[in-house]
Amino acid sequence: MLLLASGHGMRAIQVALGHELALTVTDDLARARALAATRGFVAILAAVPLAAALDEAVAIDPEWDADSISKVVAAAVVRGRGSERDDGIAALSYEEYSELARYGATRRYLIALLDRHGGRVTEAARGARMKRESLHRLMRRHHVSADAFRER
Repeated sequence: MLLLASGHGMRAIQVALGHELALTVTDDLARARALAATRGFVAILAAVPLAAALDEAVAIDPEWDADSISKVVAAAVVRGRGSERDDGIAALSYEEYSELARYGATRRYLIALLDRHGGRVTEAARGARMKRESLHRLMRRHHVSADAFRER
């Protein structure tokens, strides 16, 4: 799921959604368009002012309560799973597409790795045969939080 918002709006929406959803976050409209073109997201959410600039986005107002935001997101996910558009991807350069594909694959790997290890970063790093610090750096770069995978 791609979240396009700025500062306060982004934080408000993330808090409302909680850690259960895996989000890729950006406040760069050009990057959001390129990410949307890869079709690697089941839904694209955007704070109201930015939603009009991105056709694929579902508008969310950070001032809504958490329940309202969750309902809009759930509906967007259902709609997004049925969408099979591939237009837009050809507008990317091969280098841009490769970068985004690598980003998406790495993010999916991190999510699977942390899920397998219950959000325990040290164990996940061992499982990936990498240094814990390197795993933390990848997690930050890909906006993945171990908290989302820890049992409550």
